[in-house]
Amino acid sequence: MNGLRSKKVTLLTGATCEEIKEGSVQVTTAEGKWETIPVDTVVIAVGYKANDHLYKDLKGRIPEIYCIGNSSEPRRILEATSEGYRTGLAL
Repeated sequence: MNGLRSKKVTLLTGATCEEIKEGSVQVTTAEGKWETIPVDTVVIAVGYKANDHLYKDLKGRIPEIYCIGNSSEPRRILEATSEGYRTGLAL
């Protein structure tokens, strides 16, 4: 975050993106105001949610199954791959 601020990147949180056009983004701000923002680049950062659908579909159908990595809990790649490594060692 400090790196973005040092480069004078504008951060907009709590807004709803309504439309992305060439050269602009239209948003509804957290206060409910409609704004058109001139841009040259758009980076969309949204929350993460675990996707354990496959695990749930297979649980009970096969004798041994593990829900690991981002399917159990969103996190960084280091934590997710480390959990996979530890689970593999335990087998």
